[in-house]
Amino acid sequence: MQLASFGSKAAESNGRRHVTQTYQFDRNAAATLVSYFTDAFGEDFLTEPHGDA
Repeated sequence: MQLASFGSKAAESNGRRHVTQTYQFDRNAAATLVSYFTDAFGEDFLTEPHGDA
């Protein structure tokens, strides 16, 4: 899985925002990340509606 973050509005170039960081997760890294969320927010975090991401 890959996630990209975008720079702040102040970092725009020609009125366009650009990707500033990219995070790539293999299966093991993604599982670790999920465990951090469930440790912090409980197992229900995985099934509760969360709105737009």
